[in-house]
Amino acid sequence: MTIRSQAVTPLYEQIRNEIRQAILDGNLKRGEQLPSESDLCTHYEVSRITIRKALTLLTDEGLVIRRQGKGSFVAPTDKVQGELDRTLSFSDYVTQHGMTSDAHVLKREVVKDANIAATLNLEADADLFAIQRILSANNIPMMIETSWYPATKFSDLLTRVTDDVSVYRILQQSYNERIDCSIKDLNVVLPDESISKQLKLKQLVPLFAVDKTSFNIEATPIEYSHFVVRGDMMTYTVASGEGYFRFDTQSQTD
Repeated sequence: MTIRSQAVTPLYEQIRNEIRQAILDGNLKRGEQLPSESDLCTHYEVSRITIRKALTLLTDEGLVIRRQGKGSFVAPTDKVQGELDRTLSFSDYVTQHGMTSDAHVLKREVVKDANIAATLNLEADADLFAIQRILSANNIPMMIETSWYPATKFSDLLTRVTDDVSVYRILQQSYNERIDCSIKDLNVVLPDESISKQLKLKQLVPLFAVDKTSFNIEATPIEYSHFVVRGDMMTYTVASGEGYFRFDTQSQTD
């Protein structure tokens, strides 16, 4: 592709499109380091600002990751693949795909909700711990998760959950509770303005909306959660006795 300075499409978008196509065609391999900003400036005969705009667009799409002090790399995989019949945490899924995970706590509070309490086999007025977080992979926000737990069962959970910690690990190590199985309801939705802002979406991206009830080894429900996940960065796979069915929602980026 030839970069044309007189074209209607801005230079940084032309560069983004060329690098993006090279990744999708396999000419740039997963995990491969991109040329330095200086080399890209020389190659395309443009300013560093133009190159950075192009790289930012690729990063927003999840195709490129930036590592401080090392440069830009093609993302190890285009999507995180989750299996609906497994109970791994988000951080474990992301790590398995060679990516880094981050969690940022948005809200921690004590609430009452009769419907959620019923789901957890509690009295209607039972206190619940509600924890809302943004979960990221390679510094790209992927998921907004809100989870509810019985307050009487996990007395100091709110003080234990901080940024970049695994809630499931806390449940196991501090309360000797392990998630054994879960029931998930999955839908596809479009983000509202608030979610788009929190996930830093630059364009309309369909989301997986998942409602999950998790049970311990005694089949007691100990967690109810609702989360939305970027459909362009997550694939859910369902296993059955007849084989595997792959649910794959992608945003239109062309």
